[in-house]
Amino acid sequence: MLEQVPDGGRGLAISHTPFVERAGLGLTGHETEPMRECEGLLVTLHDDGHIEVEELRLPGSTPR
Repeated sequence: MLEQVPDGGRGLAISHTPFVERAGLGLTGHETEPMRECEGLLVTLHDDGHIEVEELRLPGSTPR
């Protein structure tokens, strides 16, 4: 799926918890604590094939 995004491009997937966390786990192997509203994952596929996952959380937010 990540390979379908053009070089330098971005893909956006929008869903609800727990689907975001499950999709992230299935796509990257990165397990994520439950998300709150307006939180998400930034997934970056590097040229060397390395996948980086950054959890985008609201300031002061703690996982459920």
